[in-house]
Formats: sequence, C-alpha cells, structure tokens
Amino acid sequence: MIVQKGQSQIIIILNSTHANTFGQQEGIDFKTHYQTKGYHPLLAFDSFSGYLLEAKLRLCNKHTSKNAEEFLKSLFKQYTALDLLVWVNSGLAKPEIYEACKETGTKFTIYLEAIPKL
Repeated sequence: MIVQKGQSQIIIILNSTHANTFGQQEGIDFKTHYQTKGYHPLLAFDSFSGYLLEAKLRLCNKHTSKNAEEFLKSLFKQYTALDLLVWVNSGLAKPEIYEACKETGTKFTIYLEAIPKL
C-alpha cells in the first residue's frame, strides 16, 4: 500500500492505456484503434502523489472496462482505512463500476465526453 504520511484520502484515477510490443510476446494482439500490436493494461493512480497504486496487464483485444470492477474491488480492500473517491473516464463507465463503489460507500466521478448529436 502506497500512501503519504498523514494522508487520509485517496482519489483513485482509473484508466487504461496501450503498451506497444515488439516481437512475439505471449498474449499480444493487434489493436485496430492504435494500428499496432501490444497489451492493454489497466492502471490506478493516486491523484495527490501521482504514484501508481496498481496495474494489471491485459490482452490488447479486451475492452477498456473488461473486469475493471474486480480490479477496483481489490484496491478498495487495500485502502479500507482511507476516504476513497474514484475517477473514471467514459470508457470505464458501466453499471458494475457504480455498484462496486456503492457497495463500499466509495464516492465516484465519471468523466463523460460530450456527444454533439445528443
């Protein structure tokens, strides 16, 4: 567990990214969006310190939100003594994330991009 001395709150920024690979690593796949092969890791950062709290290496062909609620639940168990707030972007916005936060009383914020047609 990574916390700064005296820290009573963590704002968990949950996001995913693309990690390019070169060669024939096990489990890599082609991702059309990035036009390259690689992995699609899920990452959680502490917004105050910028520290990486947790990372999960995933296959590139998985959707951004795939199993993100399980990833979050493991973080909640590690930081039970702190006041938590979760920030996720629209790619991770799904009912299972909301429910995981509600079950533990964790506050959450979802960043949804504006859709001009709406």
